[in-house]
Amino acid sequence: MGISFTPTVEPSHSLIDRAWQQLEDNVVSYIELSKCSSRHDETLHAKTDTTLTLDPSGGLRLTERQKLDNINLTGERRLRQAFVRRSLAYDLANIGSLQCLTSGLRSCLNV
Repeated sequence: MGISFTPTVEPSHSLIDRAWQQLEDNVVSYIELSKCSSRHDETLHAKTDTTLTLDPSGGLRLTERQKLDNINLTGERRLRQAFVRRSLAYDLANIGSLQCLTSGLRSCLNV
């Protein structure tokens, strides 16, 4: 299976972070396709959300988090790209191989 890596197929850093978090928690959970953004979407449409939080020492800390809106999944091509991005993120987190995840076999998960 050949994949052409373009910015619209490459998973966003936030999607890869979600997959890694699942590996660290040792729990695989469903990631909605509307949350499977591309690196292209992340660089162009990302907004920062600034919040105040308390750190462990009791001081205030200004935290900026990147916030992405849900992606547009209309059309077969965009839906397929979202599936591939999610599979790539799981592959990068070493939860399952891309070939296994795109074939739909559940027994291939490494968790």
